[in-house]
Amino acid sequence: LEQDPAVEPQDDIIWEESPAREGWMQQFCALLKVTRGCGLFIDYGHQSRFPIGDTLQAVFKHEFCDVLENIGDADITSHVDFQSLMRISERCGLRGKLTTQGAFLRDCGIDYRARALLQKADDNQAEEIRSALRRLTHPDEMGVLFKVLEVSHG
Repeated sequence: LEQDPAVEPQDDIIWEESPAREGWMQQFCALLKVTRGCGLFIDYGHQSRFPIGDTLQAVFKHEFCDVLENIGDADITSHVDFQSLMRISERCGLRGKLTTQGAFLRDCGIDYRARALLQKADDNQAEEIRSALRRLTHPDEMGVLFKVLEVSHG
């Protein structure tokens, strides 16, 4: 795997790599070139290649737990390195666009949809709609933590 030349390795920095994810992305991009298709990836992650620390985590019954607890039952995951995936798509000759979930959903018209739903909502439904909108788009919630990578051919 290539090392980012702008980052100097240091002994006290945790650096995460995912050869399986990067290999899968290379295969996916090769398929897109043949089919002239597109891909949309939405997940929590980061946009920077600079080391951000250990993002390996486990979730069991909607609660964080030690990654060595509940083996086989817990969801073990890490934050996606979207910058790496975008670089792979560009090296394959594809066009990539990386943004936050909040910006993506706003560009897709989530505010208009929420307003339309609010017009016919009772008080409880209105509160649920506002809460869901905030959770999906607000920077302090999923709006910035989740990223959206669009990859297309041409």
